[in-house]
Amino acid sequence: MTSPSAVRAVVQRIVQATPTIKTFALGVERPVAFKAGQWLDVFIPGTDMVGGYSIYTAPPLLSHGVKHLDMAVKYARHPPTKWLHEQCREGTELLIDVGGDVVLEPGEVKKPILFVAGGIGISPLFSMAQAMAEHSAIHCHMLYSVAARPELIFEKELQFLTEMNPHFTWEAFVTQEHDKTRIDEGTLDMALSRLVPRTHDITDVTVIVCGPPPMVHLVEDTMHARGVTDVVYERWW
Repeated sequence: MTSPSAVRAVVQRIVQATPTIKTFALGVERPVAFKAGQWLDVFIPGTDMVGGYSIYTAPPLLSHGVKHLDMAVKYARHPPTKWLHEQCREGTELLIDVGGDVVLEPGEVKKPILFVAGGIGISPLFSMAQAMAEHSAIHCHMLYSVAARPELIFEKELQFLTEMNPHFTWEAFVTQEHDKTRIDEGTLDMALSRLVPRTHDITDVTVIVCGPPPMVHLVEDTMHARGVTDVVYERWW
């Protein structure tokens, strides 16, 4: 069933960004307001299928909204996702609606942020990182894990954020290649030490996680063991 707040969108551009991820640029008929971290409910034409996909662009500075939205979709057998990858074309009309409660508003952030992204979980955190880089001087560090290096989406954009903003840093981890690295307790400890000077309270950090459930649980358990209680994630599973 279509939401009464849904708006009509046209797929303006589709890009095969990685071997398994396509990005979709959507033009909307009227301005849409959203916050960093939110997703789009996408209503598949001619069906009752709905898929949820995070917005990866930064929200507008003003609250009146924008008429252009971008989402990244990783291939899966999930019917709405499969349809987007295999049947959706540039020029296709969709109905979309904004959802999601785990959001970030840069003006309200008071302490450093550790972003931890796994796979396509980078999308909402990339939106948040852009918002922070543009509108806040608070330091943020991102840990970003993928299975294989070709799946590392937004690499150039993240590097650009680092070059343009001294308060943002990031590092990548590749889990299934010859030189494999992964996010583990030691990695998280080093990230905390890097994020917060030793003269400050290491527990005074916000951790925002998006990725597979095992990774989310690892981060949450490790942070709680270190005394970091402000761990935020969307329970989508």
